[in-house]
Amino acid sequence: MVRVFLVRHAESVENLNMESYFRKNQQRIQKNDKHDDTNENTVSPWVGIMERMAAILPPHGDCELTDLGYAQAEAFGIYWSKILQHKAKSGKLHVYVSPQHRTLLTVRPFMRELNYTYNINIDCTVIHDLHEHGPPKATADMIREQNDPDLMQLRKEGRFPEMNLLRKQKWHNKFTPAGLTGEEMLTLASVGSPKGIDSSRQWLNITDANIPLQSRWYVKGQELDEYAEERANNIGNFLREQQKILGDDDVIVCVSHGAIMGRIIRNLMNLTPQKSKYSFEGSHNTCVTVLTMPSPTPIYEKWRTFKPTPLQCILEIQNNTIHLGSYALNDWTYRRGIVPFDEDKWELERKNFIEKYRHHQDVNNMSARRRSKL
Repeated sequence: MVRVFLVRHAESVENLNMESYFRKNQQRIQKNDKHDDTNENTVSPWVGIMERMAAILPPHGDCELTDLGYAQAEAFGIYWSKILQHKAKSGKLHVYVSPQHRTLLTVRPFMRELNYTYNINIDCTVIHDLHEHGPPKATADMIREQNDPDLMQLRKEGRFPEMNLLRKQKWHNKFTPAGLTGEEMLTLASVGSPKGIDSSRQWLNITDANIPLQSRWYVKGQELDEYAEERANNIGNFLREQQKILGDDDVIVCVSHGAIMGRIIRNLMNLTPQKSKYSFEGSHNTCVTVLTMPSPTPIYEKWRTFKPTPLQCILEIQNNTIHLGSYALNDWTYRRGIVPFDEDKWELERKNFIEKYRHHQDVNNMSARRRSKL
């Protein structure tokens, strides 16, 4: 049975800023959601968040990780590389990643550990269709959108499907290219090798025709729901094809994003279309979800006293963050309102988690990376 590990990226700059913004503007957001039009001068919180994103994101629109995100990526890489090293040594581990900045930074410690700590020559392949539903948007396009009264009115009213269509009609094939170039992606991989070790071993593999080396990969603007569903179907079909040619004990790791991961899970479990009553979104940063895709002639574990339905896709683990320890559970209770939100305590726990992993090479070079052109 081929196992598929779906991994969400670590905390990004965009994640943190959006969460902070919406938490601080919760009452105004709830009022807007009720379509309270009694005050015509009310500014939609959705407009405010776009202004904030345009101010903090790089020109190519593809954000990096926060300090906590780098620490989460380290924790994921150290924990799961130790578990999966045996698969990697026997050639039974296959790693794929979204072309976005935050996913590449998330997978980097994992690949570093496998290649250098365990001395396994293994690569990771970029797949275009693993990108988020809500792909990178150049800040120039964000600013242009904010200055368009028709689009802003639809955003204020929460009519997002109509807004997306109008955006496509107005600016068809006129979007600013966004995201990293292929060469920038390869540079990220080179930076990830430990000091004093030959960095010529390149663990990132770019063969996807949709990822150019010398230009930015995303040129289509805002993505419609049906296109995201099509990509999830492409990934589902790709994984099913891999299941046919790989061994029964192979493992596939895909480092991707929360929204598209939810669609991929539904696709693998035949719960599409997208409007299904089943949802697998709301995943935590660096969470691991594991599904098994049994072969046509399944090999059953010895302990089984029954046989599962042939060709059944099994959801074994969902939204697991064991590698983050107690921090993940405490953070979840704050975010979901299970315990009262205490910002001082929340910040202290974040700081302590960052310090725990700061001595690792990736986190030590954090400030140097931020001074780079990426």
